[in-house]
Amino acid sequence: MLAELAVIYIAYRLMRPTKQDFIKWVKKWEGGKSRASTDTAISDGGPNGVHTNKGVRWSTYKECAKGAGYTATAADFLEMSDKRWEQIFNYRFWNYWQCDKLMIRSPFLAFYIAQFAWGAGNGGCEKQMANFQRKHMGIVDSNITPKEIVNNFLLTPVPMVVLAKQLIDWKADFFRRLNQPANLKGWLNRLRDFEKNFAPYSV
Repeated sequence: MLAELAVIYIAYRLMRPTKQDFIKWVKKWEGGKSRASTDTAISDGGPNGVHTNKGVRWSTYKECAKGAGYTATAADFLEMSDKRWEQIFNYRFWNYWQCDKLMIRSPFLAFYIAQFAWGAGNGGCEKQMANFQRKHMGIVDSNITPKEIVNNFLLTPVPMVVLAKQLIDWKADFFRRLNQPANLKGWLNRLRDFEKNFAPYSV
């Protein structure tokens, strides 16, 4: 079994997915404008009743404007160009979690962290990844910062094929604990598609 996993991981290393592959995947799943009442983002309000566009909440769009370098307007939010989407994605999530550094160890790690933060917010991602590292990586620290989380993932001797499976299972459990039956099936389908496309044992 270990020999088979090693062969798969070598193949994965030779076929490393890129950041643009991941962005394309995220956009495929996010779709376009959403007014869904089952989404907690409905509390944001939004122009013409649209609270989310291509996965970007109206509140997130406004909060990121100054730091990402654009002027927030209703028309711009509703258009949500590829350029604007990537400005928000890079500023709020990719750069915050130093995903370029994580790509050195594994694209899976970079994509997993960025995707977790995208869905749960940076604070939610920090809490979950700190708890994961305490349970599965033996990190003894009552306050694991985002920078430490990244460094711990870079330095851990745990093989990526093992770490990736643990992380996938961790997120599935996280979704179940949210107790949102209307959304659970879709979330788990998305997670399995992520696993299929990016996990180092699913080439």
